[in-house]
Amino acid sequence: MSSNNPFSNYDGSDHYNEQSQSQNAFDQFSAEDAVSQMYSQNSATVGYDADTFRVNNGAFASVREQSVLVKSMFFMCLALFISAITAFIGFAWGKNDPYAYIGTMIPAIIIELIVFGIATFAMKKDNFVISAIGYFAYSAISGFTLSVIFFNYQLGSIVTIFIITAVMFGALALYGFTTKADLTPLGSFLIMGLVGIVLVGVLNLFLGSEMISNIVAVVGVVVFAGLTAYDIQKMKQINIDRADSSELTVAMYCGLQLYLDFINLFLKLLRLFAKRND
Repeated sequence: MSSNNPFSNYDGSDHYNEQSQSQNAFDQFSAEDAVSQMYSQNSATVGYDADTFRVNNGAFASVREQSVLVKSMFFMCLALFISAITAFIGFAWGKNDPYAYIGTMIPAIIIELIVFGIATFAMKKDNFVISAIGYFAYSAISGFTLSVIFFNYQLGSIVTIFIITAVMFGALALYGFTTKADLTPLGSFLIMGLVGIVLVGVLNLFLGSEMISNIVAVVGVVVFAGLTAYDIQKMKQINIDRADSSELTVAMYCGLQLYLDFINLFLKLLRLFAKRND
């Protein structure tokens, strides 16, 4: 690829950082209120005492947690598969008609952000049909906007970094689900780091500094690695907070969070280690 590559200063990551920030700031109900309400309802109808209810509720939460985790991983993998297909389609089109491709990219990013907002709003309202349509439409558009990476990096490097990302993500997800350490304090720190990445990334669009881009990528790997473990553990809290919501909608919401973590981690590793086209 020649040095005048129109995509050389853009790796498709900035708007994913912004989406991750808004997704992690999503409003949630109080877990304490949800448990109190469920306890009062159960004790009024079947006369459970507090200890019995806590045991029963804990067992229920454990089963649902595992089910939501499996479904969330499925939704995430399905979204990644859809994105991969549309990324290859976008790349093929870009090679054949580069001017039309470039002209479509900015509208596609705008539509992507709008669909993201609709999908997350529908998930909050527990509307599974709109959530599913928005989720998979977002995955498809996201893949198209990600197709720019094929113009910047060698295909072999992209595949290698994707595999590395998958291994890292799996290890971090396992840690987040099994650890007994409370990652909540870490979450606030990571969100602050994410905000910093977004602000510095936007500033560097004007500066065009390679050194700043690499620093942001290193910090981004740390932030999104931490967010992966944090978001996995946060599923337990979401299960309590949204106990009255459909399990599939909750799983899709969690899957969207994991998808954003995976994509951002992948893009940062790609920036640091992938071989660029000539």
